[in-house]
Amino acid sequence: MKKLILTLIISLLLFGTASGAGASAGITVCPTEYGEPVMVGSQTGPQFFVPKAIVIHHSADAGVTTENEAWKWEGYRNYHMLTVHPGIYPEWTGIYVAQQDYPDGLSWPAQKDYNDIDYHFGVGPSGTVYQGRSVKTIGWHAGGALPGKPEINTYALGICALGDFTYSPPPKAQYDALVSLTADVCIEYQITFDQIYGHKEIRWTTACPGDSFPLSQFKEDVRKQIGGFWDVSYNDWFWSSLRSLTASGVITGYDDKTFQPGKPVTRAEFISALYRLEGGEPAYTLFPDCYGHWAMNAISWAKASGIVQGFPDLGFHPDEPITRAQVAVVIFNLTHNVQNFSSFTDVGIDYWAYGFIGSMEKAGYINGYPDGTFRPDNPLLREEMVAILARVK
Repeated sequence: MKKLILTLIISLLLFGTASGAGASAGITVCPTEYGEPVMVGSQTGPQFFVPKAIVIHHSADAGVTTENEAWKWEGYRNYHMLTVHPGIYPEWTGIYVAQQDYPDGLSWPAQKDYNDIDYHFGVGPSGTVYQGRSVKTIGWHAGGALPGKPEINTYALGICALGDFTYSPPPKAQYDALVSLTADVCIEYQITFDQIYGHKEIRWTTACPGDSFPLSQFKEDVRKQIGGFWDVSYNDWFWSSLRSLTASGVITGYDDKTFQPGKPVTRAEFISALYRLEGGEPAYTLFPDCYGHWAMNAISWAKASGIVQGFPDLGFHPDEPITRAQVAVVIFNLTHNVQNFSSFTDVGIDYWAYGFIGSMEKAGYINGYPDGTFRPDNPLLREEMVAILARVK
């Protein structure tokens, strides 16, 4: 008897209640790292949650066009919320209370007393974004769980691309809007790029968002839009600069999707980034030590443009770290500025790059350190590079 009572108590703690309208539920199906608790409240109010992932869907309707997408979207939502629900995923019954008899207070359009299936956003072939379920409420759209994680719907937003991508990919306008929307949502809720999934990656019984949907490329395009790297956080001081430069293709990072902040920048790397930033073209002039170098085209552009002059030995030394003083000279030459006074305590008037550093300081392109120094002979670090290039841009 004691064992039976203990079992009932545990069940109530885990799953709450599944009673009708007017009852209250306090359930926890997400671990702390996903924003626990995600579904706590009465049967009458909206249930709030913090998105930590995104699932991409398609409507599987081949008849969607730019002319009919608006009413197709409303019809699709109506179908899922009023016809399909409940029971599409019978294994949820009695397990996830939020799917059975647990409302979000915003059920559409008939204010039904259950948490119906719905998407948070839809994107039409024209690129128009349609609002679905409120972003602050749980939408049951994917069904399934990743290894070691809770039910995906309890922490993921559902974004649906209208159309059928079984045999052909989405049109460019729709694809671009889908990338932009997903990136914006990732940034707003600080969702990392590895938490973007296709529906089929969550629930193996479906091919959604379609066999021809370029899912891998889509994830990579979103990653670039948000400036996502394994070793970079949204809270890093240089993230906004990095985001703008990765989105425009100026900064690409490394093949392992790392950015490696704290690493010194070589002369070739800095000139290559500047080359991409300026949309440069290769020239027919080069330093003797740059023939066959991977950055040869960028360096030839910089030499022909008068941005760099090289060393007394006539070489460019492409693989040496570039110093902060050298960067000041390069940016000075690029912007055709005039020399000026420097206020940095460690840059005297007799320092060879004094006027160049002063000019870039006054222009706001290069900053010093909190102690008032510039440290001109220090190598430029990768995070410092993106901050400077974003200002020049």
